[in-house]
Amino acid sequence: MTTTSDSLIILIPVFNDWEALRLLLPKIDRAFLGSKWKPSVLIVDDGSTEPLPEAWPESTFDTLQSVQVLHLKCSLGAQRAIALGLYQIHEFTDAGAVVIMQSNGEDRAEDLPALLTEFDYGVRKELVFARHSDRPKSLTARISRGLYRLIHSVLTGTEAQMDTFSVVPRFAVNRLMASPELWNHYASAVHRARLPRRLVPVATGKPLSGESQTSLGNLLSQAMTAISVFGDQVSLRLLSVSAAFGGFALSIVVLTGLIHIFTPFMVPAWATYMMGSLLGLVLQALTFTILFAFIVATRRSGVDFILQRDAPFFLLGKTDIPISPPLVQLGRALMLKSTMPAVHERE
Repeated sequence: MTTTSDSLIILIPVFNDWEALRLLLPKIDRAFLGSKWKPSVLIVDDGSTEPLPEAWPESTFDTLQSVQVLHLKCSLGAQRAIALGLYQIHEFTDAGAVVIMQSNGEDRAEDLPALLTEFDYGVRKELVFARHSDRPKSLTARISRGLYRLIHSVLTGTEAQMDTFSVVPRFAVNRLMASPELWNHYASAVHRARLPRRLVPVATGKPLSGESQTSLGNLLSQAMTAISVFGDQVSLRLLSVSAAFGGFALSIVVLTGLIHIFTPFMVPAWATYMMGSLLGLVLQALTFTILFAFIVATRRSGVDFILQRDAPFFLLGKTDIPISPPLVQLGRALMLKSTMPAVHERE
């Protein structure tokens, strides 16, 4: 499929956050005033328990080409909603790029021009991720995110990427369709696919409606899914650490035995028991790590989730949102018709 270079789709997963999204859409519309981009919005309804309000969003837009809501059959979480939205864009549009952002307002529409400028600076061949340097507000959130980044770095050897606010070129969408990791975590899938990317520092916006729905439980869930993408690297590191501790414990036991046999020094009984218990614990950890590594290797050798094959099962339907009054729509249709070349019948 040929792509339209200046067409842009803004992908927004949402769960019950219709009011915040209603306030966000006009901000997105204003962000593209005077821009060369032709933006459309694809909202992925992640199985919301609150239905789409009547006459929503009660606004008209100047730059947005269309607003559509893709409904999922059940709630799968924001990461999988993003994956299904990318599938929908890949299969049924010719957009040249995709912007992924949150619906609650923490990803600011005012930052879209900066991200797209950086995208153009990279000749539209790199993904551009926003980095929210001031996202954590409370002490608990800061500690939780700090621990997550530390654990992620130790277990995977890579820096944790928690933000999804990004610009994705068309070729990257095509490559991500073949990435099973996309089903679990978008940013980690980008890293595993070795797609070129750059970071742009941005400020964190305030929630547009109520408080942010991000909780400690949601953060822990995101952390586990992000780390799970690197299961093979995690198993290799755990295996190396277990083997090192096993070798250390075994050397201590051997040294203790040599001291007891070849020297006049008496080894206390408690030391012997402690060394034996330590060696047993290390061997158990090593055994479990080896089993974990085999499970990960077996899983990666099998057929994983494939979006282009399995995604349609989760899609319920699509709603086109009117973005202008009927008279304005009629005027646009007449203008489009007047600019189309005339078709002459054969004589």
